[in-house]
Amino acid sequence: MDQAGREQIVYWMEQAIANLNGHSEKTLEYCSQIFSYIESEGVSHKEEYDMYLGFAHYYSGEAYYTLNNVEMVLYHISQALGYLEQAGEWELIARAYNLAGIISMMIGNAPFAMNYYMQSLSFCRKHGLPVFAHTVLINMGMLYYNLGEYSSANAYFLDSLHFLEKNQDIDNYYFYLAVDHIGLGRCALHAGDLERAREHERQIHDICAPYMDIYNYSYMTFQTALYHASGNEKERDRCIKRIQGSLNHQIRIMDYFDDFYEYAGLLMEIDDDEQFLHLIRLMDDLAVHAKVTNLQRRIRELKIKYYKKIGDTASYLQETARFYEDTMRMECSNRAMMLEMMDMCRVLEKEREEKSQIVAENQQLTEKSETDALTGLPNRFRLKRYSELQFVRATAAHIPMAVEILDIDYFKQYNDNYGHQKGDDCICMIADQLRRISQYQGVSVYRYGGDEFVIVYEDLTRERVEEIARDLDCGIRSRNIEHAYSRTADIVTISQGVCWDYPVEGQTMADYLQVADACLYKVKEQCRGGIVLGAFRVV
Repeated sequence: MDQAGREQIVYWMEQAIANLNGHSEKTLEYCSQIFSYIESEGVSHKEEYDMYLGFAHYYSGEAYYTLNNVEMVLYHISQALGYLEQAGEWELIARAYNLAGIISMMIGNAPFAMNYYMQSLSFCRKHGLPVFAHTVLINMGMLYYNLGEYSSANAYFLDSLHFLEKNQDIDNYYFYLAVDHIGLGRCALHAGDLERAREHERQIHDICAPYMDIYNYSYMTFQTALYHASGNEKERDRCIKRIQGSLNHQIRIMDYFDDFYEYAGLLMEIDDDEQFLHLIRLMDDLAVHAKVTNLQRRIRELKIKYYKKIGDTASYLQETARFYEDTMRMECSNRAMMLEMMDMCRVLEKEREEKSQIVAENQQLTEKSETDALTGLPNRFRLKRYSELQFVRATAAHIPMAVEILDIDYFKQYNDNYGHQKGDDCICMIADQLRRISQYQGVSVYRYGGDEFVIVYEDLTRERVEEIARDLDCGIRSRNIEHAYSRTADIVTISQGVCWDYPVEGQTMADYLQVADACLYKVKEQCRGGIVLGAFRVV
C-alpha cells in the first residue's frame, strides 16, 4: 500500500469515529470504504492490513450496537478480534471483549459475559490501560446487579469510583462518575439504605448534572425509584411525566433496557397502567428490532405479572404460552450465538498458539544471533540493543554508567606460539571470569570480538566500578596461565580502559566506548596489565 492509500484509510478511520455517536450509518459507510479498498488491493490478511481491518470490523460492531442490531454486532466483533490480535491493538481488543460481554448479557448468558469482561480486564492490566479498565468494572457491576448480587455489584462500582477520584482528567469524567453513583444508589435502595441512596443522588445532582444529557434515562429512572422509596409521590410523578414525554424509538435499548425494566416494574406497582403499557409497547418494538429474544422474553415476564395483577386470565395464559415459546426460541438463538462465539475463541486460540510459536522461534534466532559461539557470552549485537535501553534509563533517572573495554595482553603472540586451541581456551578462561563478575548487581558482560571484551556497569559508584575491575584482574591473574611471550608478565594478563560518568541527553554507548578505548590506549602506552579509569567530560 502506498502513502496515498494509507492517508485515505486514515481519513476514513477518523470519520468513522467522528460519526459514531449520532450518525452511525455514516460510520458503517466509512468502514465499508475501508473493506472495499483493502479488498481491491487483493490481500485479505496481511500484517500491514490487520490493524485497518480490525478497526473497521470493531467500529462496525460499535455502530450496529447503537442501531440495536445484535446479530451484526456479534459478527463484526468476532471478525475484529482476530485482526486486532495480529496487529497488537490492545486497547481495541479490550474494547471488543467488553462489547462482547455486554451482548452476552443482553442475550441472557451471564457466564459468557463474565468471561469476556475478565478477558477485557486482563488486556487492560497487561497492557497498561487503566482508563478503559474502569469501564469494564462498571459493566461487571451491572452484571452482578442484574443477577441480584447487590453486594458484589456495589464493590465493583466502588472500585470504579475510587479510580475516578484519582483520575479526574479522563474524557467523559462526569458521565462515568454519574454512572457509578447511579449504580451505588440503586444498590443502596435494594439494601434499604435510603440516606445513602439520597447522598449518591445529591452527588449526581450537584457535581455531574451540569455536564449530563438532560434525558439520561438511567439517572431519571433512578430518581423516580428514589422518590418512590422515600414516599415523595409529587416528585416521583414529576419524574414519570418527564420520562414518558421523552420516550421515542431512537432510544439505544441495549444501553437502557435494565433501567426501563425496573422502571416498568415501578409503574406496575403504583397502578399507572397507561404509562406502563405505553412503555412496554415501546420496549417490545425496540427488542424485536434488535432481534434479541432474551429482551423480548423479559418484557413478556412483565406482561405476565401485569395481567395476573389485574386478573386478565386469558391474556395471562396467552403471554405465558408465548413466554415458553420465547424461552425455547432463546435457547436456540443463544445456542447459535454461543457456537459462533466459541468458534471465535477457537480461532483466536489457534492464532495465539501460532503467533506464540513464531515469537518463540524468533526469540531463539535472536538469542543465537546475539550469543558468541565460542564463549556463550552475549556479543556486540546484544550489547548494541541492550545498551540503548540502559542509556535511556540512566539519562532519565540521572544515574551513573560505566563502560569498560579490555583485551588480553600480547594475545597475538600467545596464539601464534601456543596454537589456536590454546588461544580459544585462554579466551574462554577470560569469559568464565567475566561471567563470575556479571553476578554482581548492575554488571553485564559481552564479547566484543577477537580478544576484546566489554563490561557495562549501571548505577554503580566510581569506587565500586574500580573495585570490580580490579577483582576481575585478580581473578584472571590467579589462574596462573603461562604466557612466556608476554612483555608484561609471565602469565596471562589483561589491560582495562574504563569510562565512568553520568550520561546526559544525546550521549550513547558509542560515545562511552570511544572514551573507554582511549583509556585502554593510555594503559598500553604507560604499562600493560593495568587499569585507567576516566570520565566522559575529562577524556
